[in-house]
Amino acid sequence: MRFLEILNQNHFNFGLDRLTDQEYKITSSLVNRRGIYKDVYGSDNGHEWADYQFRCNFPIAMTVAPELFDEKHALDALRLADQVLRGPMGMKTLDPADWKYRPIYDNSNDSDDPSVAKGLNYHNVCIFLWMKAGLTV
Repeated sequence: MRFLEILNQNHFNFGLDRLTDQEYKITSSLVNRRGIYKDVYGSDNGHEWADYQFRCNFPIAMTVAPELFDEKHALDALRLADQVLRGPMGMKTLDPADWKYRPIYDNSNDSDDPSVAKGLNYHNVCIFLWMKAGLTV
């Protein structure tokens, strides 16, 4: 399936209301936060939840190819990013309400916890400073 076909079939976004789920290509039980744009589609078996993580990557795509986005959905997602992901210094790389969010990054962590050891939670906690300049709602 080509990218534009996937985008046009509502694989990358979904509504704010659970009652509209049938209009989108989603697995409702995996939705953590509504009204987002996904930054991945078709994650491997056992990692399908990754398709529903709210991250700060989508505004980059909006800047490069705004014609690919529905204006109402885009504005809703940007407002949500402003409320949830924007911090005083930059954009969080993952929604703090996500079950994979681990707020303490420590590259020297040598524990047996695979979610944080050796800095493996880098993209689940860090703040992207450069992203803040591009988000104005």
